[in-house]
Amino acid sequence: KCSLVQAELTQSEPKSVNLGDNVEITCSGGSYGYYAWHQQKTPGTGPVTVIYDNTNRPSDIPSRFSGSLSGYTATLTITGVQAEDEAVYFLTQGDVEVSNRLVLKTKFFCPLPSRGQLWTLLFQRLIQKPSAIT
Repeated sequence: KCSLVQAELTQSEPKSVNLGDNVEITCSGGSYGYYAWHQQKTPGTGPVTVIYDNTNRPSDIPSRFSGSLSGYTATLTITGVQAEDEAVYFLTQGDVEVSNRLVLKTKFFCPLPSRGQLWTLLFQRLIQKPSAIT
């Protein structure tokens, strides 16, 4: 008999920001493990991992993206937000460190669950407001 444990996580409210602002998106209520933040710019397309293993950033992701973990609260920070950062951001949590591999794994796979069962996905809409015209 196999079971799947799902945690209930709480993510910060959607934000409206101006270009150049610093943005923090938080998610709390998880358990010990490794967190990754993902960005989805267009519904129906695959997400891009912007932070993995709590604090690591893939080499092709701009340095304005950073991640931190304090207790069971994970934070994604965008320093000096740009127009192209407008996206849905969500967090995944797993029990296996991914190191340099951008693939999250879980030990709960007998029988193999659907992707929706593997992770509790929490979505965050970052809405970019037009810059003031002077």
